[in-house]
Amino acid sequence: MKSLKLALIVFCVFGLITPNLSVAQHGADGADGARWQFGGNGGDGTDFVSIRPTVGAPFSWMVQGFNGGRGGRGGEGFIWNAKPEDSAIGMPGGWGGRGGDLSAIWEPLLRLGVDGPIYQQSVFVEARAGHGGAGGLGGNGFQGGRVGDAGRGGNGGSAHAIAHGGLDVTSRAIGGMGGTANGYGGRGGDGGNASAEAEVTNPQHYVRATTNIWMNAIGGRGGNGFDQALGGNGGTSNLGDTANNYQILANGSQLPLLNLDIVGRGGDGGNSFGSHGGTGGDSRIQVASMLTANRYVSRNAGTQYPGPITSATFKLFGGRGGDGLAHSRVTGHGGGGGSVIVDTQGEASAAQKLTIIARGGRGGDALGSFGGSGGLGGEVSMGTLTLVGGEVDIFLRGGDGGHSTSGHAGAGRTVESLMPKYNGVGTPSHYKFTVQGGDGGNLLGSTFSFQGVHRLAGNGGDAVINSFSQNAYLSHGNNEVRAIGGMAGRGISAGGIERAGRALVSFRQTVMSAGSLTAIAEGGLSHQRTNGYARAILDLQAADGVDGAITGSATARPAQHGSGPGPLPVASFAGSAHAESFVLRRNGSGLITSIANSDGGFGTVQSGSSRAKATAVNSTMASTGVPRGREAYASATALARADGSLHSANHAISSATAVSNKAGEAFAVSRALGQYNYGNARAEIRAPKGIAKATAEGETTQWIHRSKVSSSAFSHATTNQPLILTSSAYTSFRHTHIEISTAPFENFAPSAWNHLLINPGQTAVDNFTNSNMFIDQAFDFGSRSTQVGNILAIGKTGGGQSLTDLVNGDFQATNEFDLTLHLHPAVQGSEELSLAFFNPVAYRDGFESLTVKFDYQGVNVLHEEFTDMATAKAFFTNRIVSLDSLVATEGLERHFSLQYDMRFSSTGDVFGFDFLIGSRNQVASFAAFSSVPEPTMVPIMIGAAMAMLLRRRRQV
Repeated sequence: MKSLKLALIVFCVFGLITPNLSVAQHGADGADGARWQFGGNGGDGTDFVSIRPTVGAPFSWMVQGFNGGRGGRGGEGFIWNAKPEDSAIGMPGGWGGRGGDLSAIWEPLLRLGVDGPIYQQSVFVEARAGHGGAGGLGGNGFQGGRVGDAGRGGNGGSAHAIAHGGLDVTSRAIGGMGGTANGYGGRGGDGGNASAEAEVTNPQHYVRATTNIWMNAIGGRGGNGFDQALGGNGGTSNLGDTANNYQILANGSQLPLLNLDIVGRGGDGGNSFGSHGGTGGDSRIQVASMLTANRYVSRNAGTQYPGPITSATFKLFGGRGGDGLAHSRVTGHGGGGGSVIVDTQGEASAAQKLTIIARGGRGGDALGSFGGSGGLGGEVSMGTLTLVGGEVDIFLRGGDGGHSTSGHAGAGRTVESLMPKYNGVGTPSHYKFTVQGGDGGNLLGSTFSFQGVHRLAGNGGDAVINSFSQNAYLSHGNNEVRAIGGMAGRGISAGGIERAGRALVSFRQTVMSAGSLTAIAEGGLSHQRTNGYARAILDLQAADGVDGAITGSATARPAQHGSGPGPLPVASFAGSAHAESFVLRRNGSGLITSIANSDGGFGTVQSGSSRAKATAVNSTMASTGVPRGREAYASATALARADGSLHSANHAISSATAVSNKAGEAFAVSRALGQYNYGNARAEIRAPKGIAKATAEGETTQWIHRSKVSSSAFSHATTNQPLILTSSAYTSFRHTHIEISTAPFENFAPSAWNHLLINPGQTAVDNFTNSNMFIDQAFDFGSRSTQVGNILAIGKTGGGQSLTDLVNGDFQATNEFDLTLHLHPAVQGSEELSLAFFNPVAYRDGFESLTVKFDYQGVNVLHEEFTDMATAKAFFTNRIVSLDSLVATEGLERHFSLQYDMRFSSTGDVFGFDFLIGSRNQVASFAAFSSVPEPTMVPIMIGAAMAMLLRRRRQV
C-alpha cells in the first residue's frame, strides 16, 4: 500500500490519478431494448484513486466517486404470426451499472524544516464511492402478456479513505448506495463496502499533549425495490487487521498520548414495496490489531517509541433492515438487521481507557396489510479479548426486532459473550461489561389474526455472559458485569405466548487482586406477556497470598425501567430470579464479603419465585502468620411479589440463605408478598465467633389467603465464643390462623419473635382466643360475615432460648412493631378499641429485666418495667387496656407502637406473651360490619416494620 501511494505521487503532485490513467467518468445508461430484446445494462462508474498532497493550514477534503449508469428498459414481447389468442411476456430490463470504487488519499509533501519534517497538523479526508445505477423496467407483454422482469439495480462502489497528518487525523469512507429496481423480478443493488486508514507522524517541532485519530467506515445503503422488487442489502463496514488500520511514526522523540476514536456502521437495507426489505450491512472489526504495539513504527534506526494509548473508543453498529412497505396486491416483509462482528484474535496492549459499544441492526418493519413479518434483529458476536489492563467499558446489544402491521413481529436478537481476559500481574483492570438482548417488535394495527393465524409479537433476546477460569484483576476497585434481557414486543391482546429475554450471568474466576465485583442479571420486561428469567451466579476465589478486602455481589431481578413517554411494562407472568454469590479466601488478610439479592418481580396474574444464597468462606490458617483480619460476611435477600386476579391464586416464593465461615456474620432476609406466599430465610455461621440472623416475612394482599414464613439461624461452633440468633417474624393482611411455636423446649425455637396478623379472619380469632376463657368472653370476631370483624390485630411477641454453648450469660432481646391501620368508616364513633395481654409463657428464670412500652396515636398509654418473672406474668395475664378512653381519636387512621426490651441472665431463659387489639363484646356493633365492604374500603395495613435483635452483653 505504501509503495503504491509513493509511486502515484511521482506521477502527480497535485490532482487526480487513476490506476490506468484513463478518463474517469460516470457509467453510461443502457439502451432500451427493441421488440424481443433485453434492455441494455448500464455502464459501470470508473474506479479511481485520488491523491492530494499538500502542506499548510488545517485541511479538509471530500471526494465523490462516479455513479453507474441506468439499465435500459426491456423490449416488448412479440410472437411471429401471432393469433389473437396468443400472448407473450415482455423482455427483462437491463441491469444498472455498478458504482465506481474510490480510494481517496491525502499524502503530505515531505519538506525538511529546521526541526525536522513538516506535516499537515490537521487532516480530514472523506471518500464517497459511486452509487449503483437503477435497474431498467421490464418490457410490456404482447396482447396482454405479463410485463417482463425488472432489471437489477447496480451495486454501490466500495470506498477507502487514507489520511496522513501530524496531530489530528480523520479518515472517513462511505460506500456507494445500491441502485433502485422497479417491478416484479427486480432487486435493488447492494450498498458498497467501506474501509479506512490513518497515519500520524510526530514531527519534532509539534508540541502538544495528545494526538487524535478518527476513523469512520460506513457501508452504503441498499437500493429500494418498487412494485414487488426486492430491497438491496446494505454494504459492510471493515476496520482493523492490516489493510484498514492506522500507524504511528516516530521521528526521534516520544510520541504524544493518543486518543483513538473508531466508528463502523453497516449500511441500511433497501426498502421494498411489496416484497422483502434488504438485510442491513454488517460492521466488522479486528479490534486487537488496533491496540497492539506493532502499530507504532520508528524512522530512527529501528528505535521504537510506542506512546501509550490514552483512550480508545470503538462504536460499531449493524445496518437497519429495510422495511417491507404497503402494496396493493402482495405481502412485504422487513429485512433482518445487520450484524456486528468483533474479531478479538491476537494479543492486545493496554489502553488507559477502552470503550467498546456494539449494537446489532434493527429489523425492518412490515407495514403492509397482507401478513408480512417484521425482520429479525441483527446479532453481535465478540470473542475473548486479551488485555494487559486499563479501565474497560464494554456494551454489547442485540438488534431489536421489526414491527408488523398485519403479521408477526420480529424477535430481538440474543447476545452471548465471554468476558475479556487479562494478562499482567498488578496491572489495573477496572471493568464494566454489559450485554443486552434486543427488544422484540410490536404488533401494529388492530387485527388479532391474519388468515386464521394468531399474530405474535416478537420475543425479547436473551443476554448471556460467561466467564470461567480466566484470571481477573479486581485491582482494589469496583467492577461490574451485567446482563439485561430484551423486552418482549407489545401485542394486540392481553394474553400471548411471547416472552421477554432471559438474563444469565455465570462468573467463576480466580482473582489475583483485592477489590469488588458486582454481577447483575436483569430479566427482560413485558408490557402484557411474560417477563424474562434472571440468574446471576458469582464465584470468586482469591489466589494464595492475595490480601485486602474482596467483595462479591450477585443480583437477579427484573430489568430497571427507565423514564420514557410510554406506560410502565406490566407483565401477566413475572419471571423468576435466582442469585448466588460465593467468595473464598485461602491465605491472606482482609474482609471477605458475599452478597446475594433476588427479586422475582411483579405479575398481574402470577409473580415469579425468588431464591438467593450468599456464602463467604475464609480458610486462612492462623499458623501462616497472616494478620488478624480474617472476617467473613454473608448477606442474602430474596423478594417475591404477586398480586393479581381474585379468581386466580398468585404464588410468591422467596428463599434466602446466608452462610459465613471464619469469624463472620450471616444475615438472611426473605420476603414474600402475594395471595399465596411462602418465605424462608436461613442463616448459618461456621466460625469460632460471630452472629447469625435470619428474618422471614410474608404478606398477603387479598382475602383469606395464606402467608407462610420460616426463618432459622445455626451455629457449628465448638467454643464458648459465638452468639447465635434464630429469629422469625411475619405480618399478614388476612389469614386464617397464626403459626408460631413458643414452646421453650423445642430445638431452634425463636430467640426473638414478633408475629402479627392484620384484620384476622374468624377462624384465626377463634383459634387464638379459645385457649383463654377470659379473653374469649371479652373478645370475639363480632361480625355476621367471615370477612370483617371487630378484631384489628392479633400477635405474639417474646424472646430468649438463645442456642449457644454458654451455660450462663447476659443477653438482650428487643422486639418492636410500628403499625398504622385504616379503619372501615362504619367503625368510627361506634367502637372502642382496647389492647389485651394474655397467655404469658416463661421458662426457667424467664428474664433478668423487662421493659414494655405501648403508644396509641402517638400518646404513651403503657410503660412498664419488671425485674422478676412472677410480677411480669401477673401483669400480662388477661390484662385489658381501654385505648379510646385514654386517647381522643378522630379520622379513620389509628397508629400503634409496641416496644419490648428484655435482658436474660441465662441462655435458656424464655419469656413472651400474646396480645390483641380490637373492640370488646359489650360495645360491639353488628350493624357496623353487616356486609362485606369493597376491597378499597376494608381495613388495610398501610405500614408495618419489625426488628428482632439478640446480642450477648457479657460472658459470665
